[in-house]
Amino acid sequence: MDKVKIGQFIANCRKDKKLTQEQLAEKLNISKNAVSKWERGICLMDMSLLKPLSEVLGVSVNDILSGEKIPEDKIKDKSEEVRRKNAMKDEKSKITAIAIEKMIDFYQGNLRDIEHFLKVWAYAKTIGEQESVDENTQGILELAAVVHDISCPLCREKYGNTNGKNQELESEPLVKEFFEGMPVSEQKVERIIWLVTHHHTYTNIDGIDYQVLIEADFLVNASESNFSKVSIENAKSRIFKTAAGCRLLESIFLREE
Repeated sequence: MDKVKIGQFIANCRKDKKLTQEQLAEKLNISKNAVSKWERGICLMDMSLLKPLSEVLGVSVNDILSGEKIPEDKIKDKSEEVRRKNAMKDEKSKITAIAIEKMIDFYQGNLRDIEHFLKVWAYAKTIGEQESVDENTQGILELAAVVHDISCPLCREKYGNTNGKNQELESEPLVKEFFEGMPVSEQKVERIIWLVTHHHTYTNIDGIDYQVLIEADFLVNASESNFSKVSIENAKSRIFKTAAGCRLLESIFLREE
């Protein structure tokens, strides 16, 4: 929400009603200073005041939150858009939950692998949401985080290790098979495959989903493998790009003593 735009709208509506800031404050049982802060865009009102404020100003709650008078037809359009976005979020959450349960079963009781992918998924979800990644890309990111280490069991058996490059080499057919029969489009699966087969490559990072996946995986690996402070500081300067990822890295590993 645009605090400045909302504040200007409140000020204009108050003046249209020929009310002073003090008079508006009295009607809402708050201080004049609170009204002044709203109108200057310093802060937003408490949500409990939205309804009484809208009644005093003679506008709708939607008008206040939008910072403008919304025509009736646009209100319907916005409501439909909100419903559509909520439906997309619900669908994404359901698909992700199915993938998580399937991945847990795939690892056949290997707690380390299960806990690792769940932590990477949680960090990826958090960073993506904090960075306001669009819903479609966020869904791809979270599914890629769920399956990012899908080739680890195979690599242990075939190579005796889980070297990152071996993982990237072996992952594609496993990811394809994993998503067969799931309600995930071919285009999304292709992007997920690309992310998984590059998630140990820290150069030429293409896209916010790739960047966030790299950061989320590093956060977990740094903890599980006890990376040195020097390595973490180097990663901060060379690998981490998102504001949310940097905050997490600093909060977890680089606190001042």
